[in-house]
Amino acid sequence: MMRAIWKTVSNALLAAGISLTAGAAMASVHGCRGIEDGHFWSSIEGRDGVFFRVDPGLHAIHPMTDATIAELARLSRALKAAGTTLVLAPLPTKALAMPRSLDLDTELFGYDTEIATTVYLDAIGRLRGAGITTADALRPLIRSEQPPYFKTDYRMNARGAAITAATIGQEIRSGAGYAQQARHSFTTIRTGQADIPSAMRIALQQHCEATLPKATTEIFETRIETRAAQGQSGVIALVGTEFSDLPEANFAGFLAQETGFDVIQYSLPGGGAFGAISTYLTSEEFATGRPDFLVWEFPIYDNPGGNGLQPLEELIAAAFNSCRDARPLELADPETQPGVATADLSALATPMGHSLLLETGGAPARTARFAFDKGDGIIRTKIIARHPEQLPTGRFFVPLSGLWPDGADKVDITLDVAFGDAPSLSVCSMGDN
Repeated sequence: MMRAIWKTVSNALLAAGISLTAGAAMASVHGCRGIEDGHFWSSIEGRDGVFFRVDPGLHAIHPMTDATIAELARLSRALKAAGTTLVLAPLPTKALAMPRSLDLDTELFGYDTEIATTVYLDAIGRLRGAGITTADALRPLIRSEQPPYFKTDYRMNARGAAITAATIGQEIRSGAGYAQQARHSFTTIRTGQADIPSAMRIALQQHCEATLPKATTEIFETRIETRAAQGQSGVIALVGTEFSDLPEANFAGFLAQETGFDVIQYSLPGGGAFGAISTYLTSEEFATGRPDFLVWEFPIYDNPGGNGLQPLEELIAAAFNSCRDARPLELADPETQPGVATADLSALATPMGHSLLLETGGAPARTARFAFDKGDGIIRTKIIARHPEQLPTGRFFVPLSGLWPDGADKVDITLDVAFGDAPSLSVCSMGDN
């Protein structure tokens, strides 16, 4: 089946005059030596001054398990139940999107364009098959006449952002009810070009005699021309990574023009798949004002299930946010144990399908440790840790799955900071989805 998928894509691209065959291996035209050696920005030099990062950019396989897809489908249903449509945007790697710039040296690192493309498209197809709205930007990125990624950086430039936003917009426009929603009218204009600071380019330049191409992009500005009636336009929350965060690339602006909706951006450079979305879904802003669409952008190599399923379970619990049953929280001595508390869970008869919501009372905690105690000397611990650059929301959802069939007797909670004023603990339903 995977070979059949590849043949379909390959034939379509060949019909469009696009060859996926990399050029013959060649010596560095920039006098680069040792750029592929084991440093953080290890790269290879492709054609036309394009450099490809080895790890993870030249990994051909970025698997997405059935369990991960099942959890993403649960998240999609949980959000939909409260009126928000999840739109996934798994971004292809630079090597996937720019195969014509690859050199045959990539084969020395085990990269195979056919395998990488097949695995990527297989993941897209399985996500859609699970009922998750999923944008696929690979084909239009490959067809782009101008490079959609910076030559000497792994990120997308404005061209790549515009193409990706267009594919996301297409998914949103094709959804039920879009035609009936009020929309703004936007205009996007080119305002110049800029050289973007690039740690990757700086690192590579140290190994090359000739000056490397700068990370240059055109700059665009999206402006509203005609505004819909107040409060009537749809709202998109864009959560993502450095790929959608770069102001000069205008990702959010292009998305606004493609849809006619207001776009609120919550991107976190270096935060991986979960940095931005966990901040947003656990925030009061989301709980009190849910968007019509939640666009989750992440590079395909930042697998949402790569660190186990607990992070996804927290997102699902936050999406339901059905927390009614408050539990008394006993704080330890604030002088000697300022970030420690205990709660009795013995009265919770059916823990499965439930989660706990810890609200720290405004404390900017980034790590919360939950030690569940059955009273028989066995303790099971769950730890939620936020990215150092995340905006701490002071809210942690911890699913009660993976414990004992009849639950725990108590939970000891430890934060990395002192509790704030009036912290609380609630039991939340995660539905039956």
